[in-house]
Amino acid sequence: IGTTEIQPGIESLSTRILGLMQKGASMLHNVRMLRLAQEHEMEVIWLHLYKFPFERLEDYEQVVDLMPKLYHLHPPVQFDTNMSVRRFSPYFDRPEEYGIVNMRTAGHFSKLYDLPEKALFNLAYRFDFDYADGVPAGEREKIPSTLQPALTIWRKAFARGADLALFMGQGESLVVDSRGEDIKAFWLGRDAHYLMKFFDTMRSAENLERFASKEAYEDIWYDEKQARVDISGYARRLEAVGIEVRRIDAEMGLCLSELIASGLVLEENQTYLSVAIPRDAQILNRQLPLLPDTVVLEVPQESVAVSAVSAQ
Repeated sequence: IGTTEIQPGIESLSTRILGLMQKGASMLHNVRMLRLAQEHEMEVIWLHLYKFPFERLEDYEQVVDLMPKLYHLHPPVQFDTNMSVRRFSPYFDRPEEYGIVNMRTAGHFSKLYDLPEKALFNLAYRFDFDYADGVPAGEREKIPSTLQPALTIWRKAFARGADLALFMGQGESLVVDSRGEDIKAFWLGRDAHYLMKFFDTMRSAENLERFASKEAYEDIWYDEKQARVDISGYARRLEAVGIEVRRIDAEMGLCLSELIASGLVLEENQTYLSVAIPRDAQILNRQLPLLPDTVVLEVPQESVAVSAVSAQ
C-alpha cells in the first residue's frame, strides 16, 4: 500500500519565524511539501506553532494573507500554543540569546513530585519562562484571534474539496481553480504554460533568467507526446456553463506577474513556486462534478470533453 499519512515538522508558514526556530527551511519549502503530499493523495498532519520569542503580529498577518492561496492543501490540525523550553535545546542552553528569562520547572511537575524547586529543576525536561524579547504582551495576545478565524475558513474550504488543478496540453495548459466560492479557470498560453512547468519546484530569479534565455533547463521546453487535455475545447465548454476562463498569454515577464497575481505561483525573496496540482486526463473526471450542470462524456483518450445539460 505504501505511505498514506505523514506528520512533518512544518510548524510555521512564516519564513522569518522558521528562521527564528533555525529550521533551515522557508515558507516555500513547506508549501511545496504540502503540495507534493496532495499530489500523491497523502494525508498530512501538522501543527502551526506560535508564542516564539521575537515573533511579531505582522508575521502571522502575512500567514493569514497567504492562506486563501493554499485552500486546496492540507490545513494544520491546530495552532499550537504549547511553546515550552526543553532540556538540551538551544533555548535551554542559551536562553538569553533567545530573549528567554526566569526559566523555571513547568508547573505540572510540582503536582507530580513533592520536591524542592532546585531538585525539580534538575529532574524536569520541560520548563516555563518569561519573554524578554521586547515584543509587547498585548501584541502577542492578538495572535490567536488573528489566526483562528482564518484557519477555520481554510478547513472549511479544504473539506468542501477546494482544488487548484493543472491540466497540461501541447504548449498550453488549463488551470481549474475552486479554492474560492466560485469556480474559475485560467487558459495558459505558451510562456505561461512553460513557466508553470518550470516552477513545479522552487526556482530562483537566476534560474528563471537562464531558463528564459534557454541557456539551461531545455527539457522543460519539451512536451511529451502522450494523451493530453483538449485545452481549447475544454475552455469553451467551461465558458458555456458560465465558468469564467481567463486567458494568460503574454510575454514571459507579464505572464509571471499574472501568475503571481492570480495565486497560481508564489514568490518570496525572488524565489518562485507553483501551487497548482498537476493532473492528467483520467484525474480530470474527478474535477468535473464541481462544475454546475455538466456531465462527463465517454471520449477517446486523446480528448476530454464536457457537455452542458439542461437543469431538470
